[in-house]
Amino acid sequence: MLPESDIQTVEAALSIISRRLNEAEAALPEAQQVVDAATAAVEAANRRHERIRQESINAIVAAKSAKIRALLLEIEAKRSIEKAMAVAEKARERVKAAKRMAKDAMTEADKAQQQVGELKQSEEEAAAEAVKAEKQLEQAKTRLKTLTNRLVETRKRIKISRDNGGELTFHPDGRPGGDYLDAILADRLTLSDANSDNAGDQEKILADLREIEASLQGSEVPAKPSPAAGIKASSNKRHVPERRRQPRISYPTHLRPVLSVDGRTVPIIDLSGSSMGLKTDGNYACPRIVRGMIDFPDRPSVNITGRVVRENGTTTGLKLVTRIGKHILNAEQRRLRA
Repeated sequence: MLPESDIQTVEAALSIISRRLNEAEAALPEAQQVVDAATAAVEAANRRHERIRQESINAIVAAKSAKIRALLLEIEAKRSIEKAMAVAEKARERVKAAKRMAKDAMTEADKAQQQVGELKQSEEEAAAEAVKAEKQLEQAKTRLKTLTNRLVETRKRIKISRDNGGELTFHPDGRPGGDYLDAILADRLTLSDANSDNAGDQEKILADLREIEASLQGSEVPAKPSPAAGIKASSNKRHVPERRRQPRISYPTHLRPVLSVDGRTVPIIDLSGSSMGLKTDGNYACPRIVRGMIDFPDRPSVNITGRVVRENGTTTGLKLVTRIGKHILNAEQRRLRA
């Protein structure tokens, strides 16, 4: 048996232990909640850590990919630079070749201009020779006409002389009457009278006179053109303007096609194979070089390129580099006649 005091002590100790057990049991749910919250926090921290780790891995992979791409781009840039340098070198060589060709062309142009100057000088000389030849021809024609008139007069005088018995008139100084040709014929008649008394010599003189007349009349055929005249004629022929090979179509207002250029539509007032007239009315200023498309009402459009050669405020004239086909012009004429 324990002493009374020890029993009381044990009971007091058991009472304290029991009270503490009750307190511990009362605090157990709260502790469990704390443990659960801590466990949830640990799991959340683990998940966050895992996510951060994955993001870090992804960032590392992205950085490596970006670095690889940067290296590839750098390599591609180097290749592009090398290609560009090669192209630039080729372009430089082409520019040098073009400059050489331009220089050669300028030299040839100078030679051609010099030849043109020589040809012009030759043409002027040929024209002067042609004028001189024409003047000489006119003088020859005048002399021929004069000689012909003298011949006719001489024949009349010879006939009168024959009718009067072969007598000729003389000047006081002893020269035969008439002009130079009369004198020659008179000399012939005088010599014939001195050498023969019959009329056969006079008939011979008349035959010679007819021969002279025939030769003079035969010389009136047109003169053969001189080389200078031929050069002048060819030169003049070269400057004769060429006639139109294709007609120009003039459009009525309600049947005009339009030219689409720079987002605008301009009515066409006339059209030929090598030119075009536009109705601008001052609302559209055409550039010096026009590139556009002709929109026809009933046929496919046609691309054209032309140069402005005339502007008067309301209309503009184009000289076409792109020719308009004859079949298109014929079709347009048929459309206008329909």
